[in-house]
Amino acid sequence: MHNFQATLDAYVQHVEERANLPYAHECIGRGIDPKPIQDAETAEAILAVLRGKHEYVGEKSMEFWYDTFDGGIFPSTEASTVKAVALEEAAKGEGDAIHGYTPVQAVEALGRMRGGKAIVCLTNLLKGDNTDIAKAAAEQLKTMALAVHDWEAVYELSETNEYAKSVVDSWGDAEWFQKGEDMPDSVEVVVCLIPEGNTEPLSPATQAHTREDLSYHSLAWMKKVDPNAIREVLALKDKHPGKLIMPVFTKKAFAGSSRATGAWNTVRWFGEMKKSLPGFWWGGIVAASVIDAKGYNALLGIGTIPVQIGEDYKNLETGQVVRVNLKDGKIEDAGSDKELATFSLTKVERITYKAGGSSNFLAGRLLTGAVRAKLGLSEYDWGIPGLLETENGKYTALQKLFGTKVGLTSGGVAPGSSGLFDVDLMASQDTTGTITRLALRLLACEKFVPPVLQTLCHTSAHPKPNDILNFETLPKFFKDREGIGLLRGDGVIHSWLKKMSALGWLIVIGDSHGRNVFGAAVPGDSLLVATAGAFGKIPYTIPKSIRVEFKGDWTKQKPRDIQLALIEKLLSLDLVDQYDEKNILNGLLVEIYGLDEMPSEKKFEIMNAMGEYGPASQWIYTPTEVAVREVKEFIAFWEGYKGTGRGDVGIQKLIDRLQAWVDNPVNPVEDEGAEYHYKLELDLDRKEPLVTLPGVTKEGKPGNSYLNVRRLSEVPEKVSNPAHLEVEEGMVLSCVSRTDHFIDSMATVIGYVEKNGKVGGDRLWYSAPTVDIEKEIREMGLVDKLRKTVEDAGLVFWDFLNDPYDQRQPANFRWEMPGCSLCMGNQETINVEEAKLINGVEKVRDIRVVWGSNTRNNDGRVGPKGETFSFICDPFLATCAFLLRKPPTVDEYFELETLRDESKQKLVQQ
Repeated sequence: MHNFQATLDAYVQHVEERANLPYAHECIGRGIDPKPIQDAETAEAILAVLRGKHEYVGEKSMEFWYDTFDGGIFPSTEASTVKAVALEEAAKGEGDAIHGYTPVQAVEALGRMRGGKAIVCLTNLLKGDNTDIAKAAAEQLKTMALAVHDWEAVYELSETNEYAKSVVDSWGDAEWFQKGEDMPDSVEVVVCLIPEGNTEPLSPATQAHTREDLSYHSLAWMKKVDPNAIREVLALKDKHPGKLIMPVFTKKAFAGSSRATGAWNTVRWFGEMKKSLPGFWWGGIVAASVIDAKGYNALLGIGTIPVQIGEDYKNLETGQVVRVNLKDGKIEDAGSDKELATFSLTKVERITYKAGGSSNFLAGRLLTGAVRAKLGLSEYDWGIPGLLETENGKYTALQKLFGTKVGLTSGGVAPGSSGLFDVDLMASQDTTGTITRLALRLLACEKFVPPVLQTLCHTSAHPKPNDILNFETLPKFFKDREGIGLLRGDGVIHSWLKKMSALGWLIVIGDSHGRNVFGAAVPGDSLLVATAGAFGKIPYTIPKSIRVEFKGDWTKQKPRDIQLALIEKLLSLDLVDQYDEKNILNGLLVEIYGLDEMPSEKKFEIMNAMGEYGPASQWIYTPTEVAVREVKEFIAFWEGYKGTGRGDVGIQKLIDRLQAWVDNPVNPVEDEGAEYHYKLELDLDRKEPLVTLPGVTKEGKPGNSYLNVRRLSEVPEKVSNPAHLEVEEGMVLSCVSRTDHFIDSMATVIGYVEKNGKVGGDRLWYSAPTVDIEKEIREMGLVDKLRKTVEDAGLVFWDFLNDPYDQRQPANFRWEMPGCSLCMGNQETINVEEAKLINGVEKVRDIRVVWGSNTRNNDGRVGPKGETFSFICDPFLATCAFLLRKPPTVDEYFELETLRDESKQKLVQQ
C-alpha cells in the first residue's frame, strides 16, 4: 500500500533543504525553489491530501499542497499524467472533489498544462453532456499550440461535435496567435552591465551535472567571473521594485558552447517565473554589443527580446533607468529622453514574441498548417520573410539540399531564405542531453518524428553521481520515445553519426558544432534539438556559402594536415587571424570539393575538425555510388545492434530511413554558375606536418582561438615562451581518431621503447572514439602488446577495464574508456598535482605542455587555465612529440615514420 505520509515527508524535507541550501545562501543569500515534481508517487500523495483521502501530519497547510499540485508539477512527466487524469475527473464531477478546483477551474488548470496528456483529457471533455464544461474545454484547446501532437483526434471529433469543430476552426484561423500579446512599444528598465558574454561562465562545464536542475544550476551564473554577480542583480531589484532589470553584455553574448542554459540562466535572473513551467523563467529583455546566433535563438525560444546595440553599450551604466523603445529601436534615458543606443528588430522577433516564444510559434505554425491543409485552405500568411531565389537561378549543392527540405523538387533556396526545414536525423549528447530532455517535455513530445540518437559520451569515463543516474534514465527517456539510447562506454556522438546518415540529409546535433561526412549537420542548443526531435522540422535561415576545392594528390597528406592546410591558407590571405577576431568561415556554409575518392573515414576526420572553426555547416562532395555502398554497410551495422538494449524501435526507424535513401538516393550537385560568397583553391603539395599552437590574445595572454596554425619547422620560432617547447603529455583520442591512428601510434611507441628502453614524455593518453574501434584494437592484441612493452621498461600502464569508475590512478600510459573525457576537459583534465604522483615532485614544472589530436585547445580546456598549454595535431605527430619530449624536427618526424612502419611490420609477423 502506498505510504503517502512517508512520500510527503520526503518532499517537505526536500523543500526545507532547498530553502536552507548552504551553496544557495553563499551565492544569493537565500534558498531556492524545490525541484519540479516529475514522479507519479509524489503527485499521487499530494492528490490524496487534496481529495481528503489522507490527512497530512505536519506543519504544511492544505493551501501549500494546492499550490504545489497546481504549480509545482512539470509538464509531460509521470506526475503530470496523474494530475491531468485527476483534473479531468474533477471537471466531470467524477470521483472525489479536489480541494481548490471547481469543475471549470479544473478545465482551466488543464489548459495551463500546455500539452501532453492534458490535450487528451480536454478532448475527452468535449464529448461530455455538460455543455458548460465542453465549452470551457474548447476555449482552452483553442489556445494550446502544443496540440500539434494530438490535433487529429479533435479533427475527427469535429465532424459530429460542435465544440470540437469550433476548436478546429480556431486552429485553422490561428486564433491562438492572433490573441497573443503584442510586443510593447516601450519598456522602462534598469541597466545591469555584464563584463563577460562567453557561455562558459554563464553555464559552466564543471556544473554540467546540475543543468537539468535549473534553479540550482543558475546559481553558477557568472560565479567564475564575479562571485557577487547575482547578489548585485538582486540588489538592483530591491532598489527598483517592480522594474525589469536588463542585462547588457559588453562582449559578444553566448559565444562559445551551444548550451541553451547559458541563455536560460541569464533569463533566470532577469526574466519572470512562468507558472506553467515550475523552475523555468521566461521573457525579459537581454541586450549586448553582439549576440551569438545560437544564443539569439535560445532567447527567442523562451519569449525573451534580444537587443544588439554594438558599441553603444558604452553609453550605459549599471543602475541607470532607461526606456527601451521597442517600436523605434532606441534606448533613451528615462529622465532626459537622451538617445543612448540604437538597435533594430525584425518581424520575426515581434511575431515570435506575440506567439509566446519561437518554440510555441513553431508548434502553432505546424498545427495551423496541418489543420488548414485538412480543411482545404491556403497557407496562413504569418507576415514573415520566406524562401528566396537566386538572381541567375543557379544554386550550390547545399542550397539545393536545403531546398529539398522545404519540398522543392528542383532548384534551391538562396541565402537569406527562412523557413521550416525537414530534419532527417537528430542527435543529442549527455552534458546537454538532460536539458534536451527538459525541452522535449516542455514541447510535450511523447514520440520522435525523425530517427534520434542519444549518447553518454561526455560523462562516461569519470562520472559524478548525477551522471551515473543519467546512465540509466537518459537512454530510457529517448528509447521510450522511439529513439536510440547508447550505453556508457559506447563512445562519441559524432563518430556514431557517421554511420547513421546519407547524402542529402539534414542532421541537427546538440553540440557546439555540426560534424558529419554525409549530408549537412547543423549544431543547435537544446531547444532547437528538441524541436527537431519533437516536430521533425526546424526554423532556419540559409547562410551564404564558401566553396573550397583541393587540388593535387591527397594520398600523400594526412587528413588533419589537409584540414589545417586550409586554415594556413586562410591565414595567408588575411581571411582569418590567429586571434579569431577575423574568421570568414564563421556562420557560413562551407562546401568542399576535390577529395572525391578519399575514403569516408578520412573525409570525416577533415569535416569533424573543420567544425571547430565556426561554420554554420559544412558539406563535402561524395559520388553517389560510393555513398550507396557505404549506407548499405551502415544498415548492416545497425541490424547487428538490434537486441542489445539500445532501442530496437529507434534502430528500425533509422534503418527504414536509410533504406529509403538507398532505394532513391538524393545527392545534390552544384549548378555551373552558382554564386558563392568566396571561392578558394588549395594545392595539396607534399608538405611538412602542421600544428595548431595554443590560442593567444593580442595582449599575449592565453586565449580561445583555434586558428594559430603553423608548420612543424616554424613551431620553435613561433612559440614565444621556450618553456612551452618541452612536451610532457600526449593524447591520441577524440572523435577525429580512427583505427589507423591507434595502430600507428601504438606501433611507434612499441618500436621506440624496444629500441630505447624509455620514453621522453610523462604520460600518453588513449581513448577510442567508439566501442567498436576499441574492441577491434583489443582483438588485434595491440593493447596487451603495448602494456607488456612499457611495463617491461618499468613504466606504468592503466586500463579502464580494470576499474571502470577510476578517478585517477597515476600512470605513464592510460587506456581510457571510449568517449570525450580528456578532449572535452569537463570530465578528465591534466593537472600538475597528478603529474607529481607519476614522476616525483622535483621533476614536475608548474605547467603542462600537451600535444594531442583533440578538437579544441582553448585555455582551460584540457587542464587548468594558465597551467596547461595544448597543441593540436595529427595523432602520429602527437605521439612523436610525446616520445621525444619536444616538437620533432621534420627529419625526426620522418625517421619516426620509418620506425613506425618497421614496427607495424614486426607486429603483423608476430
